[in-house]
Amino acid sequence: MTYEARDIKVKPRVYLIDQWYYDADEMQILDGISVRWGRTGLTESASPATVAIRLLDPTGTWVQRMRDNAIIGEAISLFAGINFNTSTLTWEQGWNWFHGRITDVEIEDAPKDPETNLSRGDIVTISGVDRMAQWGNVVMYDHALPLAAGQTVITRANWIKLQALETTQITDVFFDPYFETKTCSETAVDGQSMQSIMDSFYKSMGHTYSYSPKDNVVRNNGRYNGTIDTSFYRGSDGYLHIAPAANPRPGAWGTDDDDFLGTSLGAQVVAPSGRSIKQSGSERINRLQMSYRDKVTGEDKTLVRNILDTGEGVRLMTAQTWLDTTSEVGNVAEQVFGSLNWEGSLPLHPEVTYDTRLSGDSFQSVVQAMDLIMAGERQYLVFIAGSPWTVRLDKFHPIFGVLGGSIEYRRGRWVITMQLQPYYHDDVFFGMDEPTWDDLPHEIEWGDEADTTNKLDHSIQWHDLKFVTDPSIKVYADEFPND
Repeated sequence: MTYEARDIKVKPRVYLIDQWYYDADEMQILDGISVRWGRTGLTESASPATVAIRLLDPTGTWVQRMRDNAIIGEAISLFAGINFNTSTLTWEQGWNWFHGRITDVEIEDAPKDPETNLSRGDIVTISGVDRMAQWGNVVMYDHALPLAAGQTVITRANWIKLQALETTQITDVFFDPYFETKTCSETAVDGQSMQSIMDSFYKSMGHTYSYSPKDNVVRNNGRYNGTIDTSFYRGSDGYLHIAPAANPRPGAWGTDDDDFLGTSLGAQVVAPSGRSIKQSGSERINRLQMSYRDKVTGEDKTLVRNILDTGEGVRLMTAQTWLDTTSEVGNVAEQVFGSLNWEGSLPLHPEVTYDTRLSGDSFQSVVQAMDLIMAGERQYLVFIAGSPWTVRLDKFHPIFGVLGGSIEYRRGRWVITMQLQPYYHDDVFFGMDEPTWDDLPHEIEWGDEADTTNKLDHSIQWHDLKFVTDPSIKVYADEFPND
């Protein structure tokens, strides 16, 4: 049977102020859209995402709004419209991938029409930040009462949500449900911003956090470790790609049912930012000191975890937690210590950039498009096929999380840069046995024939096949996943 390849194309819409609409392929958007998002490392929470847009205003409307002081602080949102069949250009189905507010605007005369010498209008440069930035502007009064001892984590989460909901319009605060009923010590909040309080809330559980513009919620970033299954998936181009299944992260509280389905990228469509792999001592500590207040004795205590017999010197991290029992503090310390000594010990792959010009400006699946076009960390995993760095490292698998990067749209073309975080599991050091053809589905073939049915994507190398745990052939669903 011949598989019919098809296009899965995505284009953005821009909503400004009172829901003005700009089609990003029309002339009003000059240089496209540029968004930067993410965090710098495993121990850090995400910084607010930033956006920059340049548009042509032939009407003088933006000058009028500047004169009326009606721009700064107004809403800006980006929506990704998806189209499975390019003969029907509706683009109505999609997702929000950025929510925020305008922080700066600059207006200059556009170049005159060379034929008529008449003005074309104004060039407007708009900058903005996502909704998380507003939490830094919600500051508790100097005389605010401390959060009471004995409160549960869910009580604290709801308090945080209520304090900032009106300012940020963020609708929920999700966290690992294991901690729902765990209790906290008295916590001073006077003079602190909600952003600082939020950071302390998540770090008390050994986590960091990020904002999801698609769901308009804040959620914890789980650890990038565990056991993960990988299979062959048929992409929109008809070729077979290797992709991870859903990331088995801990579920989050309430209605958070994100599946975090994995995706695939190949060396033929991504470019590295450099030629080096890296390791850093800042992400691989050997001593952790975690401070807390014990609810039994009322004393301030410090719990220590270390492995100092390696002769490598001391690489110390200090932390605090709101939790108030030695056993739960010990669990959190083990999580933090484990994360920085397992995930944090793995060599860092260079950043990679995916330019959709190399794939006909089409995505392999809806899952891939939703994973990559999102200005906020999601716990999906990506399989980088054909990476020379993972080949050199041999038994380190080519499966990564994405901690941050940039997303640009330029007239039908997406350019997406990703900061990769290696995923740790038992096979990361030991690898798998070299496969044979008999280990693979018998219908799989190599080749460049026009018929792509059951052909492996050109980026896949024999080394990549070592990390296929389920050698069955699956098809990406056309419908939106449950996330």
